[in-house]
Amino acid sequence: MKFGSKGLDAPVIIGIILAVVAAVVILYILWSKGMLPFVSGVNEADCTAYFYRSCQSKDQTFGDSVKNALCKTFAEKLDKSGADSCFTGLGGTPNCGTFCNSVLAT
Repeated sequence: MKFGSKGLDAPVIIGIILAVVAAVVILYILWSKGMLPFVSGVNEADCTAYFYRSCQSKDQTFGDSVKNALCKTFAEKLDKSGADSCFTGLGGTPNCGTFCNSVLAT
């Protein structure tokens, strides 16, 4: 930038644009690898394995509140009976017996 001129020169604008594009590409690569904590990092296989492990435990509890929140929509998409009462959210005692019976039956 020159003294006395108003605004940004073309090389400065191009540098800013390239820096923003590079940052977006880096964030996308990290997100796609599951390294960023602010986006869902679970997939269908993770949720299915989580459902089977939790349902096969003796008390059929889903103790990981993060996975509960992330896998709740997947459980509802499975259209398994009892998913709405098992993944109730905060508060209350979840009733996962019906949900676990339908998951383990498949």
